[in-house]
Amino acid sequence: MFNLSLHKRALKIYDKFNSKTVARVNNALDNIAKNPFDHTHTKKLKGEFEGSYRYRLGGLRIVYSVNLEKNTIFVEAIGARGDVYKG
Repeated sequence: MFNLSLHKRALKIYDKFNSKTVARVNNALDNIAKNPFDHTHTKKLKGEFEGSYRYRLGGLRIVYSVNLEKNTIFVEAIGARGDVYKG
């Protein structure tokens, strides 16, 4: 199992979610921590986000990168589908 770390921007959005959405996101983060590469909802990103992955959770997206040497996952962004890829 990987250790999770959230970027300040991702944590700020996470704190604004209601309890139902927090439960869904927590479940998704648990799935990502168990195996960050093998999900039907996971896709490797290209272009500006090369080296990162996204996890699709309905209308939300979780963008993260994986460091295999340190056994950590860094959650870069959590947000709405259209907004999460904007800097």
